[in-house]
Amino acid sequence: MLTNDPDWLLRWRRGEPPLQPPPQPQAAPSHGGKGGTRKARPTRDPSEPRPNSFGFTEPLPETWAWDGGHRREAVLDHDFHPPLKVREVGWNRCMCCAKPFWSENVIAVRLCNGCKEHHDRRAGVARGGAG
Repeated sequence: MLTNDPDWLLRWRRGEPPLQPPPQPQAAPSHGGKGGTRKARPTRDPSEPRPNSFGFTEPLPETWAWDGGHRREAVLDHDFHPPLKVREVGWNRCMCCAKPFWSENVIAVRLCNGCKEHHDRRAGVARGGAG
C-alpha cells in the first residue's frame, strides 16, 4: 500500500522503534573539536613584572634608587606578540637645574616638573596661548 505519509510516521504506527540517525563525522583536533590534547599555559614567573590594566609592563621609581641616571628600563606593550618596547623609563638629571628626577620617558622628558612648569608659565601655556 502506497501512501504519502513519511517513513517515520509509518514506523510509529506499526509500533517499531525510530531509526537511529546516521553517525556524524567528528571534527579533527586541528579543527577545534574535542579530540586533541590541550596544552597547558606556561606558568608565569612570580618575579616577572605583570602588565597593568592598560597592558603595559612599567617599572616603578621605588624599584631602584638614584644610580646617576645610568639604568634604563623598557616599558613593554603586551598587546603585541612578542611584547613591543614603547619607551624607556629611569632616573634622569634635569637639563635646567641638574636635579635628579624620575622620567617617564628618558628620551622625550628632560626637564623636572618644577622647571617644566616654570618654562610653561613663561611661555604662556598656563593662560592658553603663547603670550
